[in-house]
Amino acid sequence: GSAKIRNEAGATFTASADGKIAHDLDANRATFTNAGTFKKATGAGGASTEIEAIFDSTAAGASVVVDAGNLKLSGGGTSSKPVSLATGTKLQIAGNDFAFTGGALNGIGTGAIEVSGATATFGGTTGSANLAVNGTGTAKINGSHSTSGKLTLSGTGKLDGVSTASTATVGSLAWEGGDITTAAVASAGTTIGTGAAKKLYGGAQLNLSGPTQWTA
Repeated sequence: GSAKIRNEAGATFTASADGKIAHDLDANRATFTNAGTFKKATGAGGASTEIEAIFDSTAAGASVVVDAGNLKLSGGGTSSKPVSLATGTKLQIAGNDFAFTGGALNGIGTGAIEVSGATATFGGTTGSANLAVNGTGTAKINGSHSTSGKLTLSGTGKLDGVSTASTATVGSLAWEGGDITTAAVASAGTTIGTGAAKKLYGGAQLNLSGPTQWTA
């Protein structure tokens, strides 16, 4: 069977160095169960602490805190509990699909969830974290996602919805490239700028309640 690491309830797992919890032995992907607090404490530049195991942060009392650097979840998994991002930090989703099924996703300043090369599903999530979707990443809305932060869509990134009733409510939108399909996006301030091609289709809606600037 697959290997397992469990951070027990009430415990704190602190990552104080950039590195990787690798999965490279067999077809049974390992699992990292976070029932306590997982904290990314230090980091420099664009380096990341990467977890290739399936990451499960759904237990009562679980939380993820990124105080510095980047935390990259490349093994897939699920989180339904709080996530906190300091300014200048990223929680990166890449490699395998990940689901945020609830919980407050909060960020200070430029703290962001970055989706690239995988699908991250958001359902019943709220908070203040920025969301950046780029590369071949997809942010998929299942029901609703609400943040006072910025949604940045660039490259060939995509914001999708499970249905046309799926709604992403954001503090602001920077649409530099990529697609918005099926879902509705409600933005209180929008910039549509230069960059890659942009497409709105599949019943998608863009609801602009604040100032909008379309630049050359």
